Amino acid sequence: MATIKKSKKDESQTILTVSGVLTREEIIHAFEDFVQHDVTPFLLWDFTDADLSNISKEDMEQIITVTKTYAHLRKNGKTALLVPTDLSFGISRMYEAFIEIREHPLTINAFRSREKALAWLVKSV
Repeated sequence: MATIKKSKKDESQTILTVSGVLTREEIIHAFEDFVQHDVTPFLLWDFTDADLSNISKEDMEQIITVTKTYAHLRKNGKTALLVPTDLSFGISRMYEAFIEIREHPLTINAFRSREKALAWLVKSV
């Protein structure tokens, strides 16, 4: 079971900081809470202390289906995935590929560095 903490950097950026073993259900619940209560165009998922090893291809497809449903609430939105470990980075790169195949309307990129992730988020779309 994971812990997910939400914080707003400013009116345009939200950070979801995850620790522990993460499940598809927890990702979907945190994302739905984000879009339904305090949506911002720019989102950083900080997986530095998270274990993504239980996330399967099917989980990724379900997550994409849910996030596409709410994409209209984040026009020109961008999501950065902070994933410093090799395993998490590899899983996140697979997610990026699925996003592209499924023609997700938002831009999503994986980063190993928090500084690079935050800089990319605020860079002009």
